[in-house]
Amino acid sequence: MNELRRERDALQRTAASVPALERDVETLHRELAGIEGSLAWRLTAPLRLARALLRDRRALLLGAGRWVKRRLER
Repeated sequence: MNELRRERDALQRTAASVPALERDVETLHRELAGIEGSLAWRLTAPLRLARALLRDRRALLLGAGRWVKRRLER
């Protein structure tokens, strides 16, 4: 019975923290919207896109290189 009481108390404490966590999430969403709407974020968008494309291309080339190496090692 004590174990059940402890579990119930733990559940109540966890449930009590949910509203504060929901407020934190909402605050973070607002902050993120502010960042994404900023002039600096919009001006650097092409740079972030170029970096992502280069990173993806590099990963693709490395994967192809590994495939070729495996074929040659047979």
